[in-house]
Amino acid sequence: MIAEKLRLNTWHSFTNTYVIFTWWSKLSRSLENAPRRSRIILFTLVALLGISGRLWAQTKPSNFDFNVWLTASQSLLDGNNPYALAQFNYGPSWLAIITGLQSVSSDTAQFRLFIEIFLIAVDSGIAYILIRKHYSLAGIVFFLSPIGIAISGQHQQIDNIAILTALVAVVIASRSESDRLTRSDFVAALLIGLSLSIKHVFLLLPVWFLMRPNPIAKRLTFFIVPYLIFGLSLAIPFLSATETVMRTMVQYGGANNSPVLYFLLPDQLMPWIISVDGTKIFFAAALIFSGFLFRKVRLFEFTLIYTITAVVFSWSIVNQYLAVPIAAIAIWMNIGFLIWLIMSSIYLWGEATTINFPLVNLIQPHTFLEFDVVARDLFPYFFLGWLLIVGYRNKLPKQPESPHPPD
Repeated sequence: MIAEKLRLNTWHSFTNTYVIFTWWSKLSRSLENAPRRSRIILFTLVALLGISGRLWAQTKPSNFDFNVWLTASQSLLDGNNPYALAQFNYGPSWLAIITGLQSVSSDTAQFRLFIEIFLIAVDSGIAYILIRKHYSLAGIVFFLSPIGIAISGQHQQIDNIAILTALVAVVIASRSESDRLTRSDFVAALLIGLSLSIKHVFLLLPVWFLMRPNPIAKRLTFFIVPYLIFGLSLAIPFLSATETVMRTMVQYGGANNSPVLYFLLPDQLMPWIISVDGTKIFFAAALIFSGFLFRKVRLFEFTLIYTITAVVFSWSIVNQYLAVPIAAIAIWMNIGFLIWLIMSSIYLWGEATTINFPLVNLIQPHTFLEFDVVARDLFPYFFLGWLLIVGYRNKLPKQPESPHPPD
């Protein structure tokens, strides 16, 4: 009996330390309790390193995304319709931002720098929110992550704008403890709609809100209003170039390389599954089920967990999606997420069009092939990390109990 208890204690100690990383949360709490002066010095150093890294990364060769930003903004400045070009498949909000930046730029290099300064402000906003929510360690990891530096700096993709907007929304929503709809709820719902209109990172988050233990009026507000804003944002380009927008935005399927289904099913089945939109159906079903699993988690953490879950089950994974869950995995770091973070960083910094960092570029060609294979190679570790969160979800901070039962 004693020997059995010792074996169990040894096993629990091993899994807590080397699998679940309980020391990570302890380290996070220690950082929160550090002297204010030490924290300010640390955050200043992190800010300097993170900003310098992003500014350096934007000096690397631009890729397809930046060329789309350049072409679309110049088209609008010339009085033409960017949506008729069949390249720009983003909402009017991002088009307005890049057109404004283009209008005050003297050349292409300055335009790229201005975009980067804007994206640095966005990433700084996410890090600041994490720190204010007492996740300082996560804020540091997020801002210094090689993946974030690569995607915001060199790739200049905009997923983090949508993430920042949604996080601001749930911070505002969390201020209201009333069962009745408040002004904060409406503002938050509008911001989630704005997030969807920027980029559909949180496409099914309004569905997740339907499953939360809140009064029905709140649940419906957070379901209907975001999709209404999202629909209106699509209507503007749709009415201006109906056929093109239908093809490039409404029917757009992305890479359709669904790592989760390639992992679970024989490769021979996948062409047929893709042809009948099975990857998208599975994505929707898996996300809805996951929303039920996490429905009682506190709102801020609930929203961040969505970013991990959406990438786990996504029907399409491309380079920029690697940046989507960074803030979340920096909070709930475990062995799966750590391996995924290291391997994704090697992939992006080795070549990946192209940071081409010295030494890493010697490792990357012998580690990864084309991205479809990369996505499948990385998936098991990321999936393991998500499963560990699911297994320990009862230890996540819970939404405060409502004083009145839901309607």
